[in-house]
Amino acid sequence: MKKTFILISLFLITFTLLAQKKGLENNKVLNEGEAYKTKTALVNFYKSFLFEEDNFIFDVFFSNKSIYLRKFNLSTLNIEENISYELFSKEVSLEKILKIKDRIFIFYSLREGEHNNYKESLHYREIDPKTCSFKGEGALLFKTDFEVTSVYESGYSSYNNFEIKLSVDSELLAVSYKIDKLKKENATYCYKVFGTDFSLKWGKDIKMPYEAEYLEGIDFSINKQGDIFSAFYVYKNKYKYYTNSKLQKDFEVEIYKIEASSDKPYNYTIKIDSNYVANSVKFVQTEEGVKCVGLSSFVAYNNRFFGPSSVFIFNPQDSTSEIKNHVISDSIIYLNEKASTIANHEAIKRRYGEGKYKSYVSDLGIERVQVLEDGSILLVAEQSRTVNRSAVVPTGLLVPSLLYIPNFNMMFESAYFTKINKDGSVAWINKLVKKQETDMQITVDGYNKLGKDLVIIEDENKINIIYNDHLKNLSLNNTKSPKRLKNRRNGVLVKYSINKTSGNSNKEFFSKANKINDIKVNQFNTSCFITHYDDSAIFEITKNYNSHLVKFNINK
Repeated sequence: MKKTFILISLFLITFTLLAQKKGLENNKVLNEGEAYKTKTALVNFYKSFLFEEDNFIFDVFFSNKSIYLRKFNLSTLNIEENISYELFSKEVSLEKILKIKDRIFIFYSLREGEHNNYKESLHYREIDPKTCSFKGEGALLFKTDFEVTSVYESGYSSYNNFEIKLSVDSELLAVSYKIDKLKKENATYCYKVFGTDFSLKWGKDIKMPYEAEYLEGIDFSINKQGDIFSAFYVYKNKYKYYTNSKLQKDFEVEIYKIEASSDKPYNYTIKIDSNYVANSVKFVQTEEGVKCVGLSSFVAYNNRFFGPSSVFIFNPQDSTSEIKNHVISDSIIYLNEKASTIANHEAIKRRYGEGKYKSYVSDLGIERVQVLEDGSILLVAEQSRTVNRSAVVPTGLLVPSLLYIPNFNMMFESAYFTKINKDGSVAWINKLVKKQETDMQITVDGYNKLGKDLVIIEDENKINIIYNDHLKNLSLNNTKSPKRLKNRRNGVLVKYSINKTSGNSNKEFFSKANKINDIKVNQFNTSCFITHYDDSAIFEITKNYNSHLVKFNINK
């Protein structure tokens, strides 16, 4: 009888704990909207806008040559408008969608003429988010007498031609493009600056001192005074990523400042240290002006590809400003790495000495740069590489046969988060292990991926990162290499929180057990993130072309 009582007591305690846990998990779901039909599964780009005062969410997505405008009630999450427009011919390319103050504009380019004699122009058109319709007709911003290509290749597709950015106060609009000529000629890059009424302030065509095939655009920005800042890789040979075995780098990162008041731009090469190479930079707009943050690499003996081992920041508005470089420590680099990888680093270090060799991170690039509410900068660097796979599918012919189709996936290993204070010092560097693989479309040569696999939400005390995790063991201090789930398409929606002051972090699951209209939480990921407000995040989940919005509490 006593054993029976003990068993019953244990059962009741276990049931109570499970019920409490399930209740806590279910509390994460605050609200869900009614289901609606999704008109397409192929999305080339996605952009959402929150109009909190008017109590609605407006989003735009582009698929093939159609544009979709949707409006959702912010309180109920029900869809109120869902309208598609067949606007684009094959000669039209979507360039950008921007919110300029309280107005939303679509920018698109038009190519006219014949082969080898094309002329391109840039146009804009306003969207009314309340009615999901266009205001008036499209208007010409400017036209060129050439066929042009993008300088930075960072638009919505590999076919975009113009790059468009706003100043931090949204008073100025900057456009960059490259005249597409023979590669053996010196490259000509063009910049134009407009006011918010789309009147031209100034424009310049910059003749670079290098041939086009030796240059690659990285990023550009505009400050409140209307000056342009542009960063380029300058290669020393046509084999862009080759470095010889004599501890010599074969490329430089050069910054150009193009002033509105001067006809001649000035440039300078980023010099960090005789042993370091600046391998990636991004401009970030702050109230104090444009700043440049980046990653640098240590050049190791006989290695062709060098991962960044430090972060740096400087003021490109002053060519004499000091570059502040901060090395990523071994203790951070070694987190969750294989024992063999760590041993290899240590062995090379003993052989050449710490003065000539430092542990480095491979395949690391800048994912995002974000200004936090206190004016500090969050630099997110992600360790990613392309994975080539082949799918075997039936041909569908009368004679049974198989066809091998190559598929290019992206593998994400780890992410490094660095908080840079306003004075340029580093508050902390944090590493998040994030083994994740996606088969979403990537841009040319795999430099950029489409989709949003990290959602960053800032609150008063924490920086919350929400993403889809594919790891079995989630210990942050685990020294063993984490194991990935066998089915890479399924993962767990995870929140990774970092204390703003200390940099201390923790991970927690969103519920794996929750089902919303028969869709498990772990069956959708952060690429369908809509928006966030009041400690909540809103996602769109889809199954069999049926979708609806779900709001999660991110602090429970």
